[in-house]
Amino acid sequence: MRNLVSFALACLILLPAAGVRAEGFPVGDEAGPGGVVGGEGPERGHVAKPTVTIDTVRSGQHPNRPDSTFVLKFTFSEDVTGFSSGSIRITGAEKTSGLRETSASEYELDIETHADLEGDITVTVLANAAENDGDGNDEKTFSFTVDNKVPMLVRATVDNRTLVLLYHEELDEQEQPQVGDFDIKVTEEGTSSMASSMAYSINPETVDVEDEEVTLTLSKDNAVQAGDEVTITYDPPNVGALRDERGNHASAITLADSQKVENLSTESRYPSAVRNLTAEGVSTTEIKLEWKKPESEGTSEISGYRIEVSTDGGTTWRFLVSDTDSPDTTYTHDNLTPDTTLHYQVSAINGAGPGPRSNVATATTKREGQVPDPPTSLTATTDGATAINLEWTEPTDTGTSAIINYKIEVSSDAGTNWSNLATVDDETTTHRHSGLQAGDARHYRVFAINTTGPSEPSNVANATTTTTTTAPAPPTGLTATAQGQDQIDLSWTAPSDVGGSPITGYKIEMSDDGTTGWTDLEANTGLTATTYSDN
Repeated sequence: MRNLVSFALACLILLPAAGVRAEGFPVGDEAGPGGVVGGEGPERGHVAKPTVTIDTVRSGQHPNRPDSTFVLKFTFSEDVTGFSSGSIRITGAEKTSGLRETSASEYELDIETHADLEGDITVTVLANAAENDGDGNDEKTFSFTVDNKVPMLVRATVDNRTLVLLYHEELDEQEQPQVGDFDIKVTEEGTSSMASSMAYSINPETVDVEDEEVTLTLSKDNAVQAGDEVTITYDPPNVGALRDERGNHASAITLADSQKVENLSTESRYPSAVRNLTAEGVSTTEIKLEWKKPESEGTSEISGYRIEVSTDGGTTWRFLVSDTDSPDTTYTHDNLTPDTTLHYQVSAINGAGPGPRSNVATATTKREGQVPDPPTSLTATTDGATAINLEWTEPTDTGTSAIINYKIEVSSDAGTNWSNLATVDDETTTHRHSGLQAGDARHYRVFAINTTGPSEPSNVANATTTTTTTAPAPPTGLTATAQGQDQIDLSWTAPSDVGGSPITGYKIEMSDDGTTGWTDLEANTGLTATTYSDN
């Protein structure tokens, strides 16, 4: 019995400890087929620890998003057992099937990437997920990059004829969409003078894809103007050509969610607003309108103006003139009743239509029997020893009707008593009171007169003629020019200093010998002209 125990102990001593490879046994590349370790002697060799490699293949189930689905392939270095999908961890995708065993060392798993993913998928096989004859694998991680996001429209802009769609990534320039894939809706700028705006749909003339942009060129006749509202739809009839470099096709932009386009255009087809509209009641039956033309005429010349009038303070409006058919910037509204208040707005019209309304101007016709306001700023200025010059400003309000003349009154006793001096027409706002004596003092006032009657008097102005008279300075620059055999023309410059009174004529003397014997050619021309002909 003791001999058997000794033999058993001897056998135990000869075996290696658990997990320790026996010294002298080949491993790795020296292992035999199937991972079996070869060796001499009757005892079987040790099996190698399994390793795994991971690969991926597109499954191609979604042609519009080619990176949507993949097949993961797991290949072990040895035949293994116990491997299941529960030992596989995946980020960025979801498992869509069970683990398929294609052989004792090869497995497959279907996955679908997360929507709109531009990044990495990470696959991890956990440690000891599979074993071979008691040995488990080490943890293995594998990553690959996918682009499962369709091109996203970031911004759409239009400037006159160029409409640009900007996407978030570069597009496939080898694929060009068709012009018919795009529908552009333009709602023309509505102005305050138009009842409604006009809308229409157009296709671009050309389409060009470059980098992140799709450039649509519009025809000249369909150029977008400032203020227009623009929307765009993209709806290819089949699989669209607009896609990124990975092959993800851009989604259609449907009529239900049409993309509004930012309008960068600065030129308007319509004229800009009329400027500085004014209205003035010029009589009991007339109101005169005046304005300045718009700063911009739009895409064509201004052909006329639309005038609107309101009788209720601007609450409601009606056309006074739908189109003047003239570029004139004045208009007289006639056949009105006295003391009537009206409001006005004016719009310029070109080939595209009327532009926006102007400011509102208000005026009231004259009242019956209303005289003008008095003239203002009357001045009296001494003109030598025999005359006084008067000047005044016409009144702003002419009363019931236009001014027909002015009446001037004069006083020689400082305004105690007045007498009529003169009446001048409505175009004249000056008068020269002549025939006075040296040192005469006079006071003056002026009345404006319309068909109703005279206004109140103006301010009073006064002046006094000079008390002494002096001879004028001599003329200068005298020249004599022969005109044929029987005429000599004289010309000179009037003196700057005329003395105490205005020049009333010139005395001309003549000498045959040039130094003596002067005789009068004209004792007094009686004219202020500075030319004379001797014939």
